Amino acid sequence: MIIALLAAATCLIFTPLLQRIRPRGSLPPRIGGVGIFLAVLAGVFLSPLIKAGGIESGRMTAYWVGLVIVFAMGLADDFLVLSPKVKLLFQTLSAGVFLSFLPFTWWTPVFFVWLVGVTNSLNLLDNMDGLTPGVGAVAALFFYLLSPFAPLAALAGALVAFLVFNFHPARVYLGDAGSHLVGFTLAAIPLLGDQWRLAPLVLLVPIVDTAFVTVTRIARGVSPFKGGKDHISHRLQRLGLSVPVVVVLFYAVTAVVGTVAWIASAR
Repeated sequence: MIIALLAAATCLIFTPLLQRIRPRGSLPPRIGGVGIFLAVLAGVFLSPLIKAGGIESGRMTAYWVGLVIVFAMGLADDFLVLSPKVKLLFQTLSAGVFLSFLPFTWWTPVFFVWLVGVTNSLNLLDNMDGLTPGVGAVAALFFYLLSPFAPLAALAGALVAFLVFNFHPARVYLGDAGSHLVGFTLAAIPLLGDQWRLAPLVLLVPIVDTAFVTVTRIARGVSPFKGGKDHISHRLQRLGLSVPVVVVLFYAVTAVVGTVAWIASAR
């Protein structure tokens, strides 16, 4: 709780200061990820002092090195325009570096695909005000209940605070740096716990959305890497639902599947 509160306070302090920075001339600014990064950093570094949510130092190093790679890439993309190939290169590099710190098992290739896929799915889900931060916060909370690691508590607290600025109508955008931070953290940290097999259930919403968009785009002869208004969230909006209703619906579904995963972990 203390870690989440510290992360939330850090995000609330720094995000307004960062609002003045507008990469690519965007309005609202796409710089929210920096505030979340600082919030997670503050929360994680506090954890040894209160002896909460600790992770073995080698594995924590793996997380931070991998995170910095995708975060820096996302930040560069927020200020510049990186091609999908360049972004994929850094995503695979990040996943490879993270896994290089862990023992090699038969699951390692699966974990590699998981890391790259989930990092991308949370990035793709960031297509509506408050969507990725809210879904990410709910998922981080349930992952923390499954494996109480400090980065998950810090991320949950930071994302809840960020919704003050990002819920519709958004004043600050998460940006690629922020969405990659959320995706990589939710993909990597659960692999360090005992309940990692339940991770796909907790992240069912972004996984299903990414799979749906990928399949439908390929069927139409469109590149799955090309942006568009064809996500499940956009389709619900075209049915007449408002943006707040759509995103809260996504939060609710994530909470339901998270609860199922939590119950399953106790059996």
